[in-house]
Amino acid sequence: MGTVEKRDKHKKRRFVSPEEKLERELKDCISQMDEVVVKINHQNERYDALNKKLSEIETSKDDEGVRERLVKENQDKDALINSQQNELNKATELYTHYDKVESSVRERYEKVQKQQKKTAQKKTVTTKKAR
Repeated sequence: MGTVEKRDKHKKRRFVSPEEKLERELKDCISQMDEVVVKINHQNERYDALNKKLSEIETSKDDEGVRERLVKENQDKDALINSQQNELNKATELYTHYDKVESSVRERYEKVQKQQKKTAQKKTVTTKKAR
């Protein structure tokens, strides 16, 4: 059995067959499904963009972690270099001190050697005179 459809205020009512009504409902349903598919595709595009941003953020966090590790390694190496430089400075000071001590000991040794030679020569001269 058919139904009566009211088209507009100014137009007359017309009889609609069940097949036409079903066809129209089916077209409306397909149209709505098309709209839903468009909305789903739009949401998928938004989710893809969001995932891309999240990946970029994650990568930047990874990069930040790498940067922090490198900064820490650099600080550790700087501390090691400073420590080694301090040890080198102390060693240089010690070397300079020991070099001065060695020079002083050498000068004294040479003076003593000269004095011993002079004393030995005097004894030799004295011994020769005494004969």
